Amino acid sequence: MSSFPNFGLTSRPTFRAVRNSAPALYGPLLVAGMYFLGAEAAFSIGTLSDKIFALFWPPNVVLFCALLVVPPEHWWRYILISFPAHAIAELLVGMPAPQLLVAYITNCMVAVVNAYLVRQWTGGPPWFGTVRAVLNYCVITAGLSPAVSALGGAFVPILGSGSLQDYWIFWSHWYLANALPCLTLGPVFLIWFSGRKPSRSSFGIRRQLEPLIVAATIAGSCVAAAALINHLSSSSYIACVLLMPLPFVLWASVRFGERGASAGILIVTVILTWFILRTPSLFPNESPDRSVLALQLFLMGLSIPILLLGASIDELRGTERTMRDVAGSILHAQDQERRRIARELHDSTGQNLIAGTPIARRIQDALPKSAEPLVQQLDQLLQQSIRELRTLSYLLHPPLLDEAVAALLYRRLHRSQRHFGRSRNPIRFWPFSARR
Repeated sequence: MSSFPNFGLTSRPTFRAVRNSAPALYGPLLVAGMYFLGAEAAFSIGTLSDKIFALFWPPNVVLFCALLVVPPEHWWRYILISFPAHAIAELLVGMPAPQLLVAYITNCMVAVVNAYLVRQWTGGPPWFGTVRAVLNYCVITAGLSPAVSALGGAFVPILGSGSLQDYWIFWSHWYLANALPCLTLGPVFLIWFSGRKPSRSSFGIRRQLEPLIVAATIAGSCVAAAALINHLSSSSYIACVLLMPLPFVLWASVRFGERGASAGILIVTVILTWFILRTPSLFPNESPDRSVLALQLFLMGLSIPILLLGASIDELRGTERTMRDVAGSILHAQDQERRRIARELHDSTGQNLIAGTPIARRIQDALPKSAEPLVQQLDQLLQQSIRELRTLSYLLHPPLLDEAVAALLYRRLHRSQRHFGRSRNPIRFWPFSARR
């Protein structure tokens, strides 16, 4: 990414200088736009009675992910340009200037500390993929960083109309409002948009529709759980009803690994948060603050093991692919060595034995009649050795093996062409001929 140009002492930058500086602003401007949209999405999901404090705050995750993927020397650009987006979003809901500044400082603190520690502990992309990487991510983004920044963020509602006696309640809300998006929205960004692209499926339309079916099932189970809680006369069954989406989230994690796990917990978080902020009876006999706190704790308790499950599944699949590749390499090396040995036996040792047959016959003509049985015995041994050598060469690498492999490749290539609608001749893509 290019740096800002030096305009020198000129009072007006030239058009070329402005054009050269434009690429350096594309990334920060995009992040600022996403920051603003994330804030608007948080307000649309719902807030508490003050209409200012959102309990699911995606802008910090947007800034954190941006800082994580760009060099540290460019962080100041993203931090500065995101401030207007933050100010506009907060002013639209009527937040006073002191609260706005404190909120922005704590937001930047969360993003910077998260990005710095994840870089130090993980080392670089892929940020997920192993259980250890997910554990590091959860400890940093759902533990250390939001807990420290919440010490200052708790003063945002206090600067408004909050009471200092409720400091730790505000601290818990601020902590969970930053930790929960890092566990739900952050993995979606880091896995889906900056991780390894999934390979195109060869199982047809059914395999491609399965993620949509799983997502719709998770969303439907969340809506059904929220609606069922509203009709319960007792709060004894709320915990059981809230676990209705769990089997489908596990299904997504097992089938699609980290991608399915991150998408599943994001769907559950958004829908249940929206319902609890618009349906006070989701937790009967509880105040809105405590109901939101209970839901946030439940979602965090759900997110961490699901992410670990998805990471462990992907790690096992990666290990399986590695072992399969190693086994394939060993078999390939073994086949090549058998080819070499068979070729050496056939072209070198076999030819030498065949050349020894006329020499034995010349020796028979030169020797007396008494040595003829010995020469005939030698000739029989030579012929038997030639036959055994040919048999051994054939068994080491039979010609039918090449034909079987070529037929298998032709069948797989023909199936893939029929699936993707190609019309090329598959014979052109054979790696080797079927004829020996």
